[in-house]
Amino acid sequence: MKLLLFLLLPFITFHFAHTPHLKTYQEFTHYCEQYNSIEALDALNRALKEVNLLHGDREISKMDPKKTAKDLKEEGYLQNHVYYEARFDPLEFYEGRFRSIRFPDLKGEDFPLKSRFSSRFIKIALRDSNYVVRLYILKYLEEFSQRKTPLGPILAGFVHEQDRRLQSSYIRILRGSHFFWKKLKKKSRRLNKKIELLRKRAISLDEKAEVLFLSFQYLKQKENYSKEVFLHSIDQDYPISYLMNLYHAFGDEQVEGLADAFRSGLGLNQIQQLYILAIFPNNRKALSALLFGLVNRKLDRFYEVQAKLIYVWQKLTKIPWKGGDKSYVEWFQKNKPAHR
Repeated sequence: MKLLLFLLLPFITFHFAHTPHLKTYQEFTHYCEQYNSIEALDALNRALKEVNLLHGDREISKMDPKKTAKDLKEEGYLQNHVYYEARFDPLEFYEGRFRSIRFPDLKGEDFPLKSRFSSRFIKIALRDSNYVVRLYILKYLEEFSQRKTPLGPILAGFVHEQDRRLQSSYIRILRGSHFFWKKLKKKSRRLNKKIELLRKRAISLDEKAEVLFLSFQYLKQKENYSKEVFLHSIDQDYPISYLMNLYHAFGDEQVEGLADAFRSGLGLNQIQQLYILAIFPNNRKALSALLFGLVNRKLDRFYEVQAKLIYVWQKLTKIPWKGGDKSYVEWFQKNKPAHR
């Protein structure tokens, strides 16, 4: 039955909201390829313009489009989410810009990233062998996912996905507001194996933070990673409720590592750091770091959070702000927790 569905899929009629000219899965696939071509061309042309501004205009007529696109990609001028392969979408130069040979007349406004897909359709598309189809559906889920979309098809696609470039897209979706609160109805052996594989492969802070999230969120396991990985999770804007639960679960050692980072101005998201430390008023090091921030609120590293520091101390102590920190320092001296 599955084989029959696979063979007939390109010709099955679907209803695509917002894109009524699409009638079959085959047309949808072609639409994804065109959409991706426009995105890649925009990125390549922006990169070409940036290189010309930095290094001076080069004579287009003497350049090979395929080699130039490859060089821009390898030199890091294209963002990670941009997908381009010359064998699928050969290029030429036209009026000083890249142009697709396969789709020479495309315009971005004709290909909006907007439609409405059923859970079954999402499940099928996330298992499509065509990379750009999977990429399109993941972008849709990041931007337009609905609360009624179940967690199951997303996790099924994640488990099935073999291309590591799409891993971060899945994580962004799973930690987003529509999916973060959804729980697994039953344990999944396949998901467990997938996370174990990612754990073995994880090298960068990004990859380790993703494994930490997946393990804690879906397997209820505690990954024993370094303080840097926990701090990186804060910098990457994981949900604040997840971060609070994470620090609660791992206890004083990680909390005190965060307190050291806050005092030193390490990390990019001090607001998140502040709110996490504030839920540990019985940890002397955490409370001391918050007081240090308040007393030194005019330092550059605390400047953007000084109003929130004042607010946190008012909440902790029930003492109204009167223009100075003396009353909070006195409160700390009387109420500071004992050393561990």
